[in-house]
Amino acid sequence: MDQRLYNEIESYIMNIIAQNASVPNFKLPSERMLSQKFNVSREPIRHAYENLIKKGHIVKNHGRGYFIRNTADARSASTAQNIKITLIISDVTTRYTHDILSGINAFCWEHNMELSILISDSAPEKENKLLKSACQSGTRGIILFPVNYDTSYTDMLFNLTAKKFPLVLIDRTLPVRASYVASENHQAMIDAVEFLHRKGIQNLVYLSPPIAVCSTTETRLNGFTHGMLRYYKKIEPRNVLIINGTPPEIKDTVIRYLKKYPDTKVMIVLGTTYPAVLMALNELGLRTPQDIKLMIFDDELSHAECNMLKPYLIKQDGYHIGYYAAQILYNQLYGDSRPVTEMLPVTIIDTVEDAMK
Repeated sequence: MDQRLYNEIESYIMNIIAQNASVPNFKLPSERMLSQKFNVSREPIRHAYENLIKKGHIVKNHGRGYFIRNTADARSASTAQNIKITLIISDVTTRYTHDILSGINAFCWEHNMELSILISDSAPEKENKLLKSACQSGTRGIILFPVNYDTSYTDMLFNLTAKKFPLVLIDRTLPVRASYVASENHQAMIDAVEFLHRKGIQNLVYLSPPIAVCSTTETRLNGFTHGMLRYYKKIEPRNVLIINGTPPEIKDTVIRYLKKYPDTKVMIVLGTTYPAVLMALNELGLRTPQDIKLMIFDDELSHAECNMLKPYLIKQDGYHIGYYAAQILYNQLYGDSRPVTEMLPVTIIDTVEDAMK
């Protein structure tokens, strides 16, 4: 194995140690995780860890992994009780939310944290009650995927953050000083517009929920506007269609739009609303991708749907959003109460070109 690779792996681990030296019981990434990151077998990862053990930087607890020395030892790591944290999330029915849950669960498994999952069903009143019950249940920290702009429980969140209670928001912001993990939604829409501009596509429309729905909606709409002005030098009323209501209501809105603008070439839609858009296209006798191409934010399509529709995809990294949220909460539990903002880039995929590779 190239010595430079050993040095690179060891340097990467040392950077993690330097960033987390003050965090008690900090567990380092597993051999499996690092072997995937560096695309190598576990042998060079194990070699790097053994070298750092010899240098006195880390300790190994058999069966549990590697820990930073000075913040953990074998006895404390082996006798520590599981920490209970709570995730409050709107649902886990979409691929995106499922990926978020998978990331949180992976971190909790690696760090012996007990995860309780409460589902709000996208109902503000239920979310409020779940937040209260979580606080009364003895949970040590909360990861919250807020429903929307509802602020009925803002006072409660203010009190929690004032007491430095560990709290991390996912995907959407609220008017409180708390850590936040999400996609770079503003830049994502700029990148999406740039992508379409490079394809030479004209007459595109972004189907956006009302701004009042949540902070993410406003951020994406602002990013889309910014992208249109940067790459197309203008934005017209036809470039944004506000959609709301039930799937049949969204379908009717899309039908009215396409009758007014029959030359539309690309529709940017959310992963949760594309079925209603497809109903509208079918009713009008339009085919995708032949007549209108879809760009879908969040990959919620089955493999068969992807092959049939051949859309462009704006893919979020839900797994790492969840993983980093749990990691930030873990650090808060051990004294790092500074609000942290972590914004992850999205990936834009051309499913046709990707299939040809």
